[in-house]
Amino acid sequence: MVLQQESVLAHPGFLVRLNEAAPKAETPRGDLDALATLSPGEREAVLLVGEGLINPEIAARIGISVAAVKLRLHGAFKKLNVRNRTQLVAMLR
Repeated sequence: MVLQQESVLAHPGFLVRLNEAAPKAETPRGDLDALATLSPGEREAVLLVGEGLINPEIAARIGISVAAVKLRLHGAFKKLNVRNRTQLVAMLR
């Protein structure tokens, strides 16, 4: 998109240029090297998700609260550029 000042026919303030390539969306990293970007706690939680455990089971295994598990997984999702557990498990395989 461009600002209206940069175009002649723009209304309501923006114009989409069709001759420019769209920016590439980031795709989830598919390699296990991405795990190196995680903190040890995040890595541990991610690997337990890969084993099929749910948050309360992960919390019991590690000895932390379910809320702490959620925080670790949220941080890992952001670093690994995944949206959910399904994408996370797919990346781990």
